[in-house]
Amino acid sequence: MFAMDNSSQPTVGALLRNRRQELGLSVAEVAAKTHIRRAYLEALEADHFEVLPGDAYQSGFLRNYAGTLGLEPGSVLRQWREQSARMSDDRITEPPAVSPVLTAVTPPVCSRRRSVLLLLIPLLLVGAIALFLSGENRNGAEAHFPVPAPVPSAPALSEPTILIVQPHPVEKTLPSPVSVTEASTGVVEDQAAPAALPDIPDGGSVIRLETLGPLTVEVTVDSRPLQRYVLSTASALQWNVGRRARLALDNPAVARVWLGGKPLDLAGRSEIVLQSEIPE
Repeated sequence: MFAMDNSSQPTVGALLRNRRQELGLSVAEVAAKTHIRRAYLEALEADHFEVLPGDAYQSGFLRNYAGTLGLEPGSVLRQWREQSARMSDDRITEPPAVSPVLTAVTPPVCSRRRSVLLLLIPLLLVGAIALFLSGENRNGAEAHFPVPAPVPSAPALSEPTILIVQPHPVEKTLPSPVSVTEASTGVVEDQAAPAALPDIPDGGSVIRLETLGPLTVEVTVDSRPLQRYVLSTASALQWNVGRRARLALDNPAVARVWLGGKPLDLAGRSEIVLQSEIPE
């Protein structure tokens, strides 16, 4: 493992980029080895850590990238934390930008008067009409002055009505219960099933597991005893397998699994069983 020199001046991104170039690797080759997107690798080398989703992804990707390049992950993470703290201090000490003073614009006096007059004219007209009609009625004369129809007021807003359309019931024949033997052998007809898992090639392969969230997994590889791991977000593990492997996941939605570099379709599987294509 290549250890970092504490006296080195380059940033974390420059350190990763220089080390990759020393090894003669391209960004695409490193992305294939680490299973990290090329855009994220370029962001790490440019010290644009804010592009990554969060601190957990940043630390996980840095640890994976540093280990792949032969650097000491612990030293890279320490330098990253110190660099992030310095950048935060620099942002705090920067003088705040002076915001322009907003001047309230007072509408002209004539505009306000015109608005008041426009509001008073309808009221005065209605009052004059009512006074005229009341005088005619008191004198016993019939009023012939046309009375304008009242302007309908806007209806009050009401809560929207949600219409729930119930579909017509469809008769459906429920499938008969599946026995334990049928479920274990997979001889169940007319039942949707996830895509079949690939076989372990002759000569063995490598199983890789990455997490997008907290995950507990139990692993049995070949004849080795069962191992149990409690993983955090952005964790990665891999095992060399010869003929058989079993993984039990408590939350398959946050897990990504590869066999020999090819992703597996978990399809909600909480248990993954892989076997060699050639039986023992």
